[in-house]
Amino acid sequence: MPTPNDESTDEESRPIDEQSRTTESKPPTESNPTDETNDPDIYPMPMFVTLEVTDVDGSTGWYREVAGFREVAPLPGVSHLRYRKYADVMLVPADESNNRGQGEQAASELGGSGMSLTFNVENETVDDVFERAQSHDTTVVSAPAETPWNTRQVTLADPDGYRLVFTEPVDIDLDFDTVRDGLDSG
Repeated sequence: MPTPNDESTDEESRPIDEQSRTTESKPPTESNPTDETNDPDIYPMPMFVTLEVTDVDGSTGWYREVAGFREVAPLPGVSHLRYRKYADVMLVPADESNNRGQGEQAASELGGSGMSLTFNVENETVDDVFERAQSHDTTVVSAPAETPWNTRQVTLADPDGYRLVFTEPVDIDLDFDTVRDGLDSG
């Protein structure tokens, strides 16, 4: 089942520096069939998260099929996934030896503890994410619900226990001060 983020389709998916570029880029050649400078998937990331997982291939499938990510660049032994522009996740194999300084706990015991990743939905709704999760028998930590800060969100747990929160605004006409005042009075 395709997910809404399988393909990048609009001008906004291109990095800002490429949108405003005034010089012509190098044309494709036989040895370089695509001009990487015009590839909307390749750009410097201002921030991304790296998650240690017990099964890179299985987790990649989960992020694609359940969470709606797409694979950006297949790399040996790791997976670079994107939910939307500037919302990337790098999945790497859990290396038990890297975690020995943390109370001798295995990497699989550390997965997701005390952390969640939040993604604003794009090209879909929180309810779409929830329905897709249910159809794949995924752990739903919290069903879709409205929050006091003017969002609706759902929280899922990936196969390693990392929590992913998908969120959307409830009332886009409310300004920040109105939302803050509602929090102060509540």
